[in-house]
Amino acid sequence: MSDALIILISDNPEVTRQLRPIGRLSQPHPPYTQGNEKAGLIIVDRQFMGRENWNRFCARLEAAPNYVNIPLMIIDRGIGWHYKSRYRKPELPTENIYYINQNAAPLVAAAAQALLAGNPVYLETLAQQLTSQSASI
Repeated sequence: MSDALIILISDNPEVTRQLRPIGRLSQPHPPYTQGNEKAGLIIVDRQFMGRENWNRFCARLEAAPNYVNIPLMIIDRGIGWHYKSRYRKPELPTENIYYINQNAAPLVAAAAQALLAGNPVYLETLAQQLTSQSASI
């Protein structure tokens, strides 16, 4: 287990279960502003958070320069143009923003582990590795 702090804003129990062995989890409550500066990774379910709280959260991330290098993983219940257009995009470097469907909890955990280790994350490659691992079991 890593010492890294993972901020998780989601009500998905499987994602929580998968992330628990990877790092220290913090699951803040609205308005979701507690302790984010010290995070190694921020994982957010925008539907759980709500549009108004998401907009405030984005404004806070954009206003603080120390958030620029913290990876942001968006784990909505559906990933696609509908969700991307419904919620505003944070004004952060795009190479630090990852979109993953939260129903793929093992992929969320594998991506989180790679990001916390400082490794590049290629979601398609990770998904293929997870598929081949589960097929060999």
